[in-house]
Amino acid sequence: MKSVLIAFVLIGGYSWAMHAQDFWGKFQHRVSEVNHFEVKSYSLLKENRLLKAQIDQLKYDMKALEAKNSFLEIKLNQGKTRTVASTENKVNDLVNYDVYKWSMKDMLAVGQKEFGLKNFEKSAQFYNEALTRYSKDKLISEEVLYQAGMSAFKSKHYNWSMDHLGRLIAEYPTSKYYRGAKLWVAMSQHETGEKDKFFKTVEEFRLKYRNTDEWKILSKHYENFYQKYK
Repeated sequence: MKSVLIAFVLIGGYSWAMHAQDFWGKFQHRVSEVNHFEVKSYSLLKENRLLKAQIDQLKYDMKALEAKNSFLEIKLNQGKTRTVASTENKVNDLVNYDVYKWSMKDMLAVGQKEFGLKNFEKSAQFYNEALTRYSKDKLISEEVLYQAGMSAFKSKHYNWSMDHLGRLIAEYPTSKYYRGAKLWVAMSQHETGEKDKFFKTVEEFRLKYRNTDEWKILSKHYENFYQKYK
């Protein structure tokens, strides 16, 4: 009888051990599956973020292309040009804000891109539109104001140039662009015939900034300026 009980206990223990081993094996398999799904889920989330970024870029490129096509259509079908608000020159409207309702971010992106490509007319228009419509936006920086002013000067929108660079001078007196802004404001004043303001800046540079790159630009013309404006 005792032998039977021992055998029964041994058989029961063995059966329990087998069940435990089977349970542990299934548990480990389940953990492995969960880990696999987590890795796959992270990979899919990463792919979704990349796809969203690509979609946003495509939307921007499409808007830019639509704006360009709209301008060409107007030019071909109507035989006349439109003007950008608040400019002193008659120009083709490359922004078409009333049609495309550009965001501040998009207009600054186009302005910066075209500035880098030296397409200064287009850069100046997008920057000026952005800074006029969103004058208090947090995206406006000293670099934005400097590029806006320089693209305006190079495309002969001198009033825009004085506005944007003048704002930089007033709001960022310690900026690395400060002296450059003063220089090109003066050059804009020269182009618009404001000789007193222009020569005042020339004298300021001669007295205070003689060892600067900006003075090197002005000094080449200093004698001519002095003879003309003294």
